[in-house]
Amino acid sequence: MNTRNEIDMWKKCIDEKNSSIQELRAELRKKDEETPAKLDEAESEVKYLKCVLQMREKELQELKEKGQVYYAQADEAIASQRTEIEGV
Repeated sequence: MNTRNEIDMWKKCIDEKNSSIQELRAELRKKDEETPAKLDEAESEVKYLKCVLQMREKELQELKEKGQVYYAQADEAIASQRTEIEGV
């Protein structure tokens, strides 16, 4: 009888361990499935941010170019006014 109880106890213990192993495997599979999705999200966000950065850099360059045009126009206006004042 005692041996029978020991066998049952060991069988129960092994069953519990197998159950735990199955649960851990399921968790690992789930995490493995989630990882590519998270990577895809991160890659999408990086692509988006790079695109936004390029747009901002382009806008900044355009503003710099416009600023240079405005400075040139202002310099011309000042020179013209100076010429008019000196001519008076």
